[in-house]
Amino acid sequence: MKKYLIIAIIFLAYGCGTDQAPPRFYDYSLFNNSGYNVEITPFNWQGNKLINNKITLLNNKSLNQKYKDDAPYGGFSMKGLLFDNFKIGGWYKIEIVFNNSKKIIYNDDCTYNNGISTNCSPRNIFLLEYSNEKTETYTITPEDYQNAIDCGGNCN
Repeated sequence: MKKYLIIAIIFLAYGCGTDQAPPRFYDYSLFNNSGYNVEITPFNWQGNKLINNKITLLNNKSLNQKYKDDAPYGGFSMKGLLFDNFKIGGWYKIEIVFNNSKKIIYNDDCTYNNGISTNCSPRNIFLLEYSNEKTETYTITPEDYQNAIDCGGNCN
């Protein structure tokens, strides 16, 4: 009887091992090709601009992060790239300012119907299509500058 109990315990212990799935690797970049230096500033959930967490991205420069995701997988996103660079808690929108003269604001509140956003601009950095691959590059373009709101030289 002891022999059967020991064999049962061995089979149970052997069957309880975890399957170790291989890690997934992500490589995300935000590239500024707008022709202007940009400042990217997050806003907290109360709508306050978090000036101390501003990122300055010079023209033709980029932010990059390589991320290793172990099982159970959580994935990665452009928000993850920015969040790691802001080093802050919760936030839900960013403001991109071009040379203190024009700006764009993107909110992280896109809703989807059949995989298509119903309320966000096609250039919103938080859209799922900018975060659905293991390697992603979002480029701030001259068209983004052209489509930005004019601040009259003072976007602060």
